[in-house]
Amino acid sequence: MNKTYSVFSVIFTMMLLAACGQQSSQDLQITTDGLTDARPYVVLEESLRQLKDDFNTNKGKVRLLFIVGDTCGICLRGMADLNDAFIARAQNDDRLLTLVVHVPTLGAEEKHVPDAVPLLNGPRVLHYWDGVGKSGLHFGDTLETDGVYAWDVWLAYGPDAEWLETTPPKPAFWMHQLGPLDPDLRLDDELFAEKTLTLMNDIKAGDFAALTKKEATLLADGTVITTVSQPHGVAIQTHLLGKGGFHNIKRIETITQHGKLTWNTGVTTLEVRQDHTEGLSRNYGDPEHPLAGDIDKILATTWQLHSPVFRWKHRGHQVHMDGMLKVGNSLAWKLSVVQQNGSRQAFYIDSHNGDMVLKSYMDVNDETIFSIRSGDFREVDGFRFPFKIEYLDADGIVFATEFFDDIELIRGP
Repeated sequence: MNKTYSVFSVIFTMMLLAACGQQSSQDLQITTDGLTDARPYVVLEESLRQLKDDFNTNKGKVRLLFIVGDTCGICLRGMADLNDAFIARAQNDDRLLTLVVHVPTLGAEEKHVPDAVPLLNGPRVLHYWDGVGKSGLHFGDTLETDGVYAWDVWLAYGPDAEWLETTPPKPAFWMHQLGPLDPDLRLDDELFAEKTLTLMNDIKAGDFAALTKKEATLLADGTVITTVSQPHGVAIQTHLLGKGGFHNIKRIETITQHGKLTWNTGVTTLEVRQDHTEGLSRNYGDPEHPLAGDIDKILATTWQLHSPVFRWKHRGHQVHMDGMLKVGNSLAWKLSVVQQNGSRQAFYIDSHNGDMVLKSYMDVNDETIFSIRSGDFREVDGFRFPFKIEYLDADGIVFATEFFDDIELIRGP
């Protein structure tokens, strides 16, 4: 996805969206230590005065400043990653303040902000809606991006930094997720957290070091972002790249998986063989068990070699991007698919590595019939596979689990 914007096109787009903000920035009260009341965000004036005032009021602290677009799945993933890696655990430390500026890129509007706020939230996190988009222009000047609009950028400031001019000060360090910029500065949440903690420790001893991840309120499983207006092709491409790319997939002739199938009262050995010409076969140590037959029926209606997204556009399926969902450790894109035969499915694709972490199958009323959840992904000969697969009933209860010990690939020429 190309996220490069010319200055003129961005300004024109921002002018069209500027009318979205109705709340005055003066309506949001800032306490003496820079923390907000219960309102989820403040609408900025074109001058960015409130953002600038909050930045300067909190001089003496480490300030993180993020510019994000709320219909960009990669931006939202960055927020979730930094929350889980660091910021949620730093909420008891008054040396840190985080400022998140939401901008109208990729069609984002003010109405999208509340869905994104829970991804990175807390008593020391301030959110702003910049409907005109001036922040990306000013921080582009600061970061010397040569005309690239500065969004999906992540900046950290030391305690002495002060914002005196129109152009913001240079950060102590910064990272990004923009293709045209320095690849060595691509966002690494753990490295960003490490560098931020170093800045914090230069101020004084705080209580962050004693706060464990277990004690923190991290981003909850099931957190939903309802609107992500990226093309569904972004998710599909990420999924295919996670499997080594299209040419890698085309060369695979057979996939053989060895392991076991477990349920609440027993276990049996399992061999799964996927063949490009012969189809899918599953061999059980206890083939007479009724559960084996039930799973075979499920897979007979859903299985496709390599990937359920492979050749979607050639099969006449209707595909829609329906936002994102936190599934375990993954912030996943949700794709809704209506196949030509009328069956309805929802696929959740990890936005980091393209893993298919969850598949749900629905009836004509969109009620879930069953789901398949995948985990413990490992790389096998350049191809990522789940070594654990759970089958869930309509109520989300796991009724069977597959564990694989080894997976073998045979490739053609």
